[in-house]
Amino acid sequence: LGVADVGGRHMRCVFAASAAFAAIVLAAQYLLGGNPETVAEVLPDEDTFKDAEISPEGKRLSDALPLSTAATTLAQELPGAKTVAKSDRITQWALRAVAVAVGWGLTLSMATYCLFGSAMVGYNQSALSINFSIAAAITVVTQLVLFPKLIAKLGEHLVCALGLTLSGSGLLAFSLLRVNPIHRIVYLLSRVGNALGDTACATLVARSSDGSEARARNLGAIYSVRAGARIVTPLLGAWMFELSRNAAGRFPGVLPYAAASLLTAVLIPVPLALKSFEDRKSRQARAGKEVMDKRNV
Repeated sequence: LGVADVGGRHMRCVFAASAAFAAIVLAAQYLLGGNPETVAEVLPDEDTFKDAEISPEGKRLSDALPLSTAATTLAQELPGAKTVAKSDRITQWALRAVAVAVGWGLTLSMATYCLFGSAMVGYNQSALSINFSIAAAITVVTQLVLFPKLIAKLGEHLVCALGLTLSGSGLLAFSLLRVNPIHRIVYLLSRVGNALGDTACATLVARSSDGSEARARNLGAIYSVRAGARIVTPLLGAWMFELSRNAAGRFPGVLPYAAASLLTAVLIPVPLALKSFEDRKSRQARAGKEVMDKRNV
């Protein structure tokens, strides 16, 4: 574009251009998105509404069928509905924070890693491309093969916590361990954790939503949060890297990775706490069902 490479301007221009493009895409998604008022037209009628019973595994049996608008309105008028709605909002905001941490880890492993890998590890463009290609392949295999198997054995909450643990610890580890092949192995393990955490977070958003309307709204919100994170975090990561690159110490350039690792570590208890809340709801639902069955006998 004719910009002289003075003081690293080329890389800064790349980050600024990618952030501007992401902002344009996000604005287009918002402007071209569907009208919420038309959602009711495609929803089934009240006859498809089933009682929101919870199975012993903690999964809502009604998730297979979307709630109708009338059924959702009726549910909101039940006693304690406001308390449940407030709890659901807290859950969704907590998961959005998890999405931000996972998204930041991804941009640090790609956009900011171009700076880190070339300056701190000694990678050239070819080595960076090989790293990214291997990481992309591992991400696909993780999401298509490993993730379903882990979900079947551990459940969404534990897989999300596992992904956050691998991603957060991997970010800090590969920023400190700069000798190959250890650096590359830890980097790829971090990408595996990022893939697990990202997919499990979206699954938890859908699982913790009551009805098709809330599910669509919450999934839309989480995708918007991810898009917003991809606008801000590359600029933030590049700024923090440049800030710490010339700092005195044994590990220059580690600041953005340490910050993202700390944020991820703080959020690891979130899916575990959500699992505890869901288990408690399941026990309460079973107890209430037993009381109702005794009354009907």
